[in-house]
Amino acid sequence: MAALTLEGRPWYWGLGIGVVLAAAIIWLADWQLIDPIQQEIRAAEGQIKDLDTKIEQGRSAQRKLPQFREEVHRLELELEKLRRILPSTRNTEEIIKKLKSLVDQGDFVLHRLTFPKLAPPKR
Repeated sequence: MAALTLEGRPWYWGLGIGVVLAAAIIWLADWQLIDPIQQEIRAAEGQIKDLDTKIEQGRSAQRKLPQFREEVHRLELELEKLRRILPSTRNTEEIIKKLKSLVDQGDFVLHRLTFPKLAPPKR
């Protein structure tokens, strides 16, 4: 069995074998050690980008919060105003009784009185 030696070979044979071995070691280290870490870094950067987007959306909503509160306040005032104007469902019987008494007092006949269907109260 012949021994693997560089005896009798020119110097560039040793250089070539050394370069090939170094390249193989670098490739193996990259494949086994560096590449998984780079994949983790890319995944973390993707998560950071998603979180930055969510943070910006939250900040945008925070900037609009005073506007939303003012709109809610305005709508609450309008609701109170409408509640004072419109009769509640509890007053319906009273209104019907008043209409009946007006018809009884007047000189006319009420043939039909229809009401629109009311939606159930929202709570």
